[in-house]
Amino acid sequence: MTAKASRQANRALRRKVYAALATHKEIDAGDIGITAKNGALMISGTVPDASQITTVIEVAKGVAGVTSVTSKLTVQRPFGQ
Repeated sequence: MTAKASRQANRALRRKVYAALATHKEIDAGDIGITAKNGALMISGTVPDASQITTVIEVAKGVAGVTSVTSKLTVQRPFGQ
């Protein structure tokens, strides 16, 4: 696979994961970043609730083409705390 084809495949996989997350209305994906490399995902950012971390990981693992998921997600702290 050429470098260009690899980048295109990685971008396509990222779009599929974002689309899968968008179908889950309880997930706020606005502060979530996804990096894909040959099927391996790195998910980073913040979510408002700890339970969403598990949900995001499970949704991402369910996307065709994903071979592994590494989560760097953290729970967003309310302002003033």
